[in-house]
Amino acid sequence: MSVPVSVSKGSLEDALRKAVSPEYSKPRKFPQSVEIVVCLTGVDLSKPDQRFTELVELPHSPYRTQPKICVFTDGSLTTEAKSLGLDVLSRDVLSSMAGKKKNCRKIAQSYDFFIAEAPLMPLVGRVLGQFLGPKNKMPTPVPPASSIAPIVERLRRSVRLVLKSSLAVSCKIGHEEMPVQQLLENAGAVLSAVERRLSRSASVRYVGFKTTMGRIVKASREAKA
Repeated sequence: MSVPVSVSKGSLEDALRKAVSPEYSKPRKFPQSVEIVVCLTGVDLSKPDQRFTELVELPHSPYRTQPKICVFTDGSLTTEAKSLGLDVLSRDVLSSMAGKKKNCRKIAQSYDFFIAEAPLMPLVGRVLGQFLGPKNKMPTPVPPASSIAPIVERLRRSVRLVLKSSLAVSCKIGHEEMPVQQLLENAGAVLSAVERRLSRSASVRYVGFKTTMGRIVKASREAKA
């Protein structure tokens, strides 16, 4: 697992174990999500090339229940999409939503990810772009009649990283019922993705973990063994 030079794998594990412990995360009536927070320094957010949005595929699905995925299709993807348990919106339905802000906003809020036949992308942009774009939910385009099963599998293990308005990236890496080792492996994938996107002048200030309702626990800064 790749970690920042100033943070050891052991300190990450210690911080994660503390974050999910009763001391820092009181037991709730539901399994809480576990999140990673990566605070950065040396990033100039006024420069577009230093901001980013990226989907990162994790080694283990971070979701207790599968994320909701919607498919925009002219028809060729309908059968497979439904066999995978996905919702489908046809070209006609999409076209009928033009100008209906309430309906468009509801669609944008109802799904975690979207897939679209490539020829439908211009229509998706015209009808839903102003609602999906700010949420970083623009669809993954696929050629007509292509299998979407591999894309769905990836999305069900993916999280969205956004560095746009603050010097921190945070996302879900799992939930309390997952083994700590799986959470650590997911955290490693997130850290590697963040570090790949940083400029030479930027660095990781600290890494922390928290549950949905818990307090953040920062990993101690130390040289790696």
